[in-house]
Amino acid sequence: MQCPNCGTDVNEEVRFCPSCGVEIGMTSDIENADEDQKWAKMVGKNYPYYKEKWSASHNPESAASWNWVAFAFGALWLGYRKMYKPIFILFGIFVLTDIIDIVSGFNELTGLLSYAVTGLSNILIGLYGNTLYYRHVQKKMDDLKYANADAYAYDKAGGTSGKGVAAVAVIMSVYFIFLLGLFAAFDPVGVTFGTSEGASGIEGVKEQFSPDEGIYYEVYFGERGSASTVEIHVLMIEDGTEYMVAQYEEMIDPNWEGFYNEFYDPDYGYLDPGQYLVRAYINGEFITEGGFEVKEIY
Repeated sequence: MQCPNCGTDVNEEVRFCPSCGVEIGMTSDIENADEDQKWAKMVGKNYPYYKEKWSASHNPESAASWNWVAFAFGALWLGYRKMYKPIFILFGIFVLTDIIDIVSGFNELTGLLSYAVTGLSNILIGLYGNTLYYRHVQKKMDDLKYANADAYAYDKAGGTSGKGVAAVAVIMSVYFIFLLGLFAAFDPVGVTFGTSEGASGIEGVKEQFSPDEGIYYEVYFGERGSASTVEIHVLMIEDGTEYMVAQYEEMIDPNWEGFYNEFYDPDYGYLDPGQYLVRAYINGEFITEGGFEVKEIY
């Protein structure tokens, strides 16, 4: 006879294949097993729990039943139970909502939507995780029956997977790195400088100015200021050392997410050529910063 896994010729009295180690007797075991035993082999750990949940409904393919582990661990539980397709769908939804939040400029509504989707996904997995798993197992069972599979195939297709959990953890890490990259690319938080002001912000944005050019600046917090003043520190950088040039406060509305104003008027002062750094603080907490250069143009 041959090993059902690797095809190596083995003696009929041998219990395990000397080549791959698969238990030879498993083939006849699965052939003689009834439907419940096959489901138990496919589910593996905690089959009595899932059997009880599925048996409580006449239609386990759609009936809701709570699963605390699925709710608590979400995508990690899906990976543990080898349900990989829902994982990619789930993270696809997360990425889409985060992109909408970023493109919309991090407004309050889309931010709430992003949080709501994350929370709702775990609730739905907890509520319909058993249903989703029933469909998953049912499809695997149908595929194995059609292929006239042996016990080894049942073991491979079913059960649990530590590698699945690890894979989800990797996907989550990649997702957060991707998200941080998007935030870094699109997050408008910062201080920018320009040569004039328009109806909704500064214009003529650039980072290098001549001493006789007027400079306007725009400070964006990325969230509500929650204060009536912003403390501005203006520093000059020489040989890697920062020197305080000016320190003052800008009056703002607590509901504002930023402000823009005139920064430097050559008719009322003079900025020495060099590198400058502008830092913004709210209630003593550093918020953001930006830099520019004043350079003599001959």
